Amino acid sequence: MGIRIITLLSVVAAFQYVAPIAFADLIKLNSGGEVRGQFEHKTKVADLPEVTITTPTGATLIIPQEEIDFVTRRSQAVEEYETRSRRIPNTVEAHWDLATWCLKNKLPAQRERELERVVELAPDHEDAHRSLGHIQHDGTWMTKEEKFLSQGYVKHDGKWITPQEKALLEDAESHDQQDKDWIKKIRQLKGYLLSRPAQSQQALAELKRISDPHAVPALSYFFSDDPNVSMRSLYVGILGQISGPRGVTPLVKQSLFDVAPQIRRAARDAIPEEQYKLAMSLYARELSNGLNTIVCRAGAALEQVGDDQAVPALIGALVTTHQYRIQVPEDSYSFGANGTYGGGTQLPPDIEVGLRTGMFNGAVVNDPGAAGRPTKTVTVSVNHENPQVLSALKKITGKNFGYDERTWALWLQAQQAGLVSNDE
Repeated sequence: MGIRIITLLSVVAAFQYVAPIAFADLIKLNSGGEVRGQFEHKTKVADLPEVTITTPTGATLIIPQEEIDFVTRRSQAVEEYETRSRRIPNTVEAHWDLATWCLKNKLPAQRERELERVVELAPDHEDAHRSLGHIQHDGTWMTKEEKFLSQGYVKHDGKWITPQEKALLEDAESHDQQDKDWIKKIRQLKGYLLSRPAQSQQALAELKRISDPHAVPALSYFFSDDPNVSMRSLYVGILGQISGPRGVTPLVKQSLFDVAPQIRRAARDAIPEEQYKLAMSLYARELSNGLNTIVCRAGAALEQVGDDQAVPALIGALVTTHQYRIQVPEDSYSFGANGTYGGGTQLPPDIEVGLRTGMFNGAVVNDPGAAGRPTKTVTVSVNHENPQVLSALKKITGKNFGYDERTWALWLQAQQAGLVSNDE
């Protein structure tokens, strides 16, 4: 039957002309050609025996379905982008301008395409690299994925983790039933230990003999937060004798969050030396914890288990900012626009010292001098210099630049470029 032209217009013009601001509908023909314009019917076009489309020149065409490969609708902005992209010169400036146009017209995929063309033509174009989310590492622009890969990380469930962490997660995922089998056993042994004196010694001996990594989840469930310090001490001792990586995460957690200092120390000391790499990655992650106390504990642990790979994270945690909610008299204290206090009247000495040493850990602090006066709750940002982090850096690197993060970063950059060594 062929294509019928309702409005008198040349077929060539209908098939080849593209308006500066193109219409959103497109028909791809079996012959390889295409027609752009606006469909007469806006729903189920593909199911019609023939498709009517009005081209940008005003021609109305009726095209039989058997001559159509497919039909599609795209935004006018996409159509205009394709028109512009065919007409611009192949220069850095032209592609950068088109990328800017794409940003304004909300075309992220097309913008990325233009930005990639910019860095192909100008490999040192900083704005294009940053717009693409690239970062500079050792003087080279690369994607975040390339940086993580260069540092030995692997991707697991959308997150970048160390190979040791991935192995641990995959191990846990593959042994669910064996882990569950230990729940009844551990529950029974703990019950004997607590409520059956005649069997308690035998139960204690059996618990101390546990070496199966599959027992770790059940042990953590029944013992990790037991209010009895001796029970948590037993738990840490059992974890320490279990070979492999499965006991490392609970030991790290106990060493950071247990309320008893002796349990925290025991948990850290129980981490086997062959698992220091995994422990290091877990501690390094906690250097960004919102609680300054945890940051300091992680820094202290990295002094024991860390190596050169922990240095960048330690540098970033030399001075950390933490927020505290405190109550102050409405008319007595002044705070900066960024939430920091200073200038004007100072905080009471006991509150200031507590904030600076991390005593409050985000708790609401009541000013005892505010009794009987109207008070308000404010958020205070406090910068903490973390001596445990600095101590870990000094031990690992043999250097001491104090809390000067910039100098540490410059030294690290020079070392990574091979310009200095730890022996200097």
